[in-house]
Amino acid sequence: MVDTRARILDAALRLFSRDGFQSSTVRDLAAAVGLTSAALYYHFPSKEACLEALVAPYLDAAEQVLDRHPVVPDLGRAQRRSLLSDYLVVLLESPNLTRLVDRDPAIAAHTDFGHRISQLVDEFLLRLAGADATPEQQLRATAALGAVRRPVLRGDLDVAPLAEKLVDLALRIFDA
Repeated sequence: MVDTRARILDAALRLFSRDGFQSSTVRDLAAAVGLTSAALYYHFPSKEACLEALVAPYLDAAEQVLDRHPVVPDLGRAQRRSLLSDYLVVLLESPNLTRLVDRDPAIAAHTDFGHRISQLVDEFLLRLAGADATPEQQLRATAALGAVRRPVLRGDLDVAPLAEKLVDLALRIFDA
């Protein structure tokens, strides 16, 4: 059986994705799990704590991808493929969370998360383009990263079975 904390986080993701973080209330969240607000507060001191418990591990996973792929002057194709594949795994681990992180203004405005997300994007682009990238290489890296991320953000596609093809397309964009 799934523990109560995990049930709360699952419900929070559904609720925040559907209604937005600001429009969701603790009462809504508690009701979605079949708890009272007081019982929910036993597990999370606030609605913000639920959001942090959802988003922080997601951002940590993206940072771990970066840790496995150091900055070099110019990545080879195999290393670029590996970086994009590893990034896509993070995005596909929870597509709903990927969409929430991308779309909910509360995450961008969060004291820590907005900065971390911006920094993560910059670091992925730096690794893809290379430390000594030309403006054209930076543009190619931006397009390749977007090619991997955008299909996941759509929500109406099951990207997972096409993950390898998606990475191939992103690499072709980079190499174009």
